[in-house]
Amino acid sequence: MGKKLFKRNGRGLEATVIADELANSLAYHVDAIELIFNQSRTVTNEVAGTIHIGGPKEFINAKMIPIFASLSQHSIKTVLQINSPDKIYKMMDDGTLDLAITERVLEKSNIGYCNLFVDELVLVVAPEWAEKIKDEMSSPSMLSDIPLLVYEEAFSYIQQYYVEVFKENNVKRPVITVADLSIIHNLLCEGAGYSVLPRYLVKESLASGKLVQLLMPKPPPKYTLYLLWNKFSVRKPRNLLTRDAILQESEIW
Repeated sequence: MGKKLFKRNGRGLEATVIADELANSLAYHVDAIELIFNQSRTVTNEVAGTIHIGGPKEFINAKMIPIFASLSQHSIKTVLQINSPDKIYKMMDDGTLDLAITERVLEKSNIGYCNLFVDELVLVVAPEWAEKIKDEMSSPSMLSDIPLLVYEEAFSYIQQYYVEVFKENNVKRPVITVADLSIIHNLLCEGAGYSVLPRYLVKESLASGKLVQLLMPKPPPKYTLYLLWNKFSVRKPRNLLTRDAILQESEIW
């Protein structure tokens, strides 16, 4: 190279900026080569084993159970980690998880990712609340009279909706805060207030009339989930098989 790639420090060697740039430029090509070799392997008994996957409970329950059931025919045991997003990111970074479904990308050289699922965020209330405000324009001032329910880790849903739809960020603080989207869903159906949730979670309740969508903005705010994988663990055939099975199934979601 004719350039210094490493320098000594008190703990050993440290990469220079030139070395970091070189590694970044090569990473994509190395990953592509590994993928080609992994995909060309014959699926054998090497596939059998355990894979560790993290992600949101509600999405896994709604979309991914058939995938995990199909993996059992390959003698793949799935261990699901249902944790807070921050803990999921930490577990991906330290190699505890092989795959993860998350709401934001983890920008690390050892982590690969792609878009997995895109949905819209919807503002929903029980029918009795919708009836009370039917003659008013849905607005932050109107909503201030309705109790706000929010998922502990997803207050960002509300904030995103207010910024994109109402063009403001002055969100009334929640009346009820829980760590489970399904509890929010159930409370809404019982008339406890309003919230903003991904459409997949409330689709059936909207169709049955248990919930009402207040606004239908064009375009609606988007909710995106990403599939993350550890680049080192995906070298294992079972991890590669699982990742590809998830991506293939996501095409019909």
